[in-house]
Amino acid sequence: MIGALAAPMEALRDALARKPGRPMREPGSPPRPREGTKLMAVLAMLRRPEGATVAQVGEATG
Repeated sequence: MIGALAAPMEALRDALARKPGRPMREPGSPPRPREGTKLMAVLAMLRRPEGATVAQVGEATG
């Protein structure tokens, strides 16, 4: 059984070794939400000079 898994496991290890890692963030800085998420959309709306209304946030996020 273990012999049957050797080749797929080796292929998986090779694929993971080639996958680029995430860039490190500065120690003590808060984690950033992923790009393209509803959270990022809401934060962008709230950071606008005019801000955002509850209705605008609701419409943007569904």
